Order: sequence, then C-alpha cells, then structure tokens
Amino acid sequence: MAKLLPKNKQRCPCPIHGCRSQRRRDQVMCAGHWFKVPRELRDEIWRLYRSEPGSAAHIAAIRDAIRSVNEQVAELAPTSPAA
Repeated sequence: MAKLLPKNKQRCPCPIHGCRSQRRRDQVMCAGHWFKVPRELRDEIWRLYRSEPGSAAHIAAIRDAIRSVNEQVAELAPTSPAA
C-alpha cells in the first residue's frame, strides 16, 4: 500500500509560467524562482506567514510575488521576429 505524504511534503507545480519544477505545497514557488522575488517582498511574505497565515494581506503578498516573477520571466522570453 502506498504511503501518503503529509500535506507539507506533497508536491505540486510551481505557479510561474513555463516552469516545470515541482514545489512542496507549503512553498510559494520553486526555490529557483523564489530567489527572484525582491528581498523586501520575500521578507513581507515570511512576516505575514508567521503573524497571520492565510490572511488577505498574506495572500495578496503571495500574488504580488508570483506576478513579479512572471513579469521577469516574460521580459526574458524570446520574441518572435516581426513578419
């Protein structure tokens, strides 16, 4: 019989567009992308995680982090030449 993993050890996809990495369910994104989040925003997410996990402010900070990294990824994406 397969052993079930605790929820914090279960894996799911990184939310960054085009990323094929997996992350633990208790992580915002994969480690490679997490360190692309501006330091101040990472610190804010951690602060909110410790003081008010799941609050509207915490969720908004996570969304801001995902948006920030997705914008960085989009800027680096190759563009197709104009026809």
